[in-house]
Amino acid sequence: CISDTHGQHAALDGIMPEADVLIHAGDLCNGGTLKELIAAAEWLKEQTKWYSHVVTIAGNHDFSAEAFYKEGREDVLRDIFGPVHYLRDSGVTIDGVHFYGSPWSPRFFDWAFNADRGVTIKRWWDMIPAYTNVLITHGPPMGILDRVGNEHVGCADLRMTVDRIVPEAHVFGHIHCGHGQKTSAGTQYVNASVLDDSYKPAHTPTVIEI
Repeated sequence: CISDTHGQHAALDGIMPEADVLIHAGDLCNGGTLKELIAAAEWLKEQTKWYSHVVTIAGNHDFSAEAFYKEGREDVLRDIFGPVHYLRDSGVTIDGVHFYGSPWSPRFFDWAFNADRGVTIKRWWDMIPAYTNVLITHGPPMGILDRVGNEHVGCADLRMTVDRIVPEAHVFGHIHCGHGQKTSAGTQYVNASVLDDSYKPAHTPTVIEI
């Protein structure tokens, strides 16, 4: 599991661990340009040489991915990603394990894939199937690996959804300083952010087993 590479994916070359599936939980880009997105997609496609499957979502820095969504041209975006499973409020089943991914996070200024807390963002979480085994969102649920200073900044509605569905794993990023792992009530939570708050590579990929 990795997240928040912000165009610095090359920093992971040579330290990627062995695994069956590679998950990227969004913020592939920094400025969100199409050039950045294509570069990240090419790197992820290269990883399919080592991983049986690569699954990714977008994040709040991925403006170009949001543009494809808004223009109804995600078919083109999926062509860019090729063999990589690009999920946007959608899922894929791999060897009987259902992965579901969503890029939305609570509104913070005017970033990509932002939605107002409450009813607006809840409608995206309501789409998550109850049979989801591995949930991938860009932002964290409220109260779990989401602390900035003394404040929890995760999404309360997402937390309620996860508590109801109880996936085996929930992978996210977004809050760089929240990097880490926690198991609670049957779910493995992973904040897989690679960069720290200074946008410097500080964390290695996280490996989990389900």
